[in-house]
Amino acid sequence: MEPRVIETSRLRLEPAGELHDDDLWPAVEKSLPELRPYMSWAVGATRATVADHLRRCELGWQTDAAWEFVMVHEGEVVGTVGLNNVNPTWRSANLGYWLRSDLAGRGLTTEAAAAVVGFAYSATGTHRIEICAAIDNRPSWRIAEKLGFEREGILRAGYWVGDAPLDVYMYSLLKTDPRPWASGRNS
Repeated sequence: MEPRVIETSRLRLEPAGELHDDDLWPAVEKSLPELRPYMSWAVGATRATVADHLRRCELGWQTDAAWEFVMVHEGEVVGTVGLNNVNPTWRSANLGYWLRSDLAGRGLTTEAAAAVVGFAYSATGTHRIEICAAIDNRPSWRIAEKLGFEREGILRAGYWVGDAPLDVYMYSLLKTDPRPWASGRNS
C-alpha cells in the first residue's frame, strides 16, 4: 500500500519512518514511566531501538504487514497509532496506540485511533480490528470503548512486558459494527 497522510481536526497522522527518527525519541523518553508497565518495547527503549522500530515501520508499509503512523500535534511528534499483526487471510489487524504523557486526557488518542480505524476499513480490506489493553490500564481500554469496540473477554497472560505476563482485555470492532465517531479525511 502506498503510505498516506491522514488529517483530523487536531492531528496530522504521517506514515512512520526514518524521517521521524529525531522527533519520536523525545516523546518516548518523556513518557517512559507510563509506557513501561504496558508496552514491551518500552522496557528497554533507547534512541537506537526507536530508530530501528521506525525502519521496520517503513518496511511494514512496503509489505502491507503493518501501517503505523506518527501523531503530529501543533508541529510536534507526540506518539504513534497504527495497525500491526495484520492477517490478510482472516482480514484482521491489531490497533495499537500511545501518546506523550503530558497530553493524555484530551481525546487526541481517540481522535487518532478513530481516523486509523476509518483508514483500515476504507483502504486495507480489513474486516476485524482488535485492541488488547491491560486490565489495569483504564485509559487504554476506555479509548476502545469510546470507539465502539466490544469487550470480548480477558486473555490471561495475553502479553508479556519485560519478564512478566500481563492479563489484557480483548476488544474488537467489525467493519459492519456501528461506529459512534467521525474519522479524519485522507490526503
